Amino acid sequence: MDEGLDIPSTDAGIIVSSSMSARQRVQRLGRMLRRSKEIKRIYYLYISESSEDSELVHGLGTLENHIPIVTLRYIDGAFIHSEYEKLRNNVLEYVSGRRQNTKMLAVMDRNIDLALLRCDFLLSESACRENLLASHSVAQRNYWTSVLYVIHARMGKL
Repeated sequence: MDEGLDIPSTDAGIIVSSSMSARQRVQRLGRMLRRSKEIKRIYYLYISESSEDSELVHGLGTLENHIPIVTLRYIDGAFIHSEYEKLRNNVLEYVSGRRQNTKMLAVMDRNIDLALLRCDFLLSESACRENLLASHSVAQRNYWTSVLYVIHARMGKL
């Protein structure tokens, strides 16, 4: 997404780079924001203890709008977040104790994986409910229902 590249309107941007100057960061963000008044998500993939520019993530928590940083570990071909795994287990245990539908549990398990990568589990309960009500398909409703369970687990409501 450097100079000369035109990117149409987008809902998400994923920035991965081994090194990047401040100018490159501004250019890349500008490419995503240019055609849209609102961008849904911007992900910076940053690998600690690498040649990555440490200034890229320094002080993100001090910005005007809180930017959550989710730290994932890559183990045996999967991204792991230990606290999130506890939430996942709580949700699946809770739901399996109430319903014995293995197909539904498999769908929830996949949706919970996706919620970690999209960081939707960090949304407020009300924002999640709004997304659930705005869903136009069964798959979307299943996703936002799964996210709502994770949010409830995070809040201690299960």
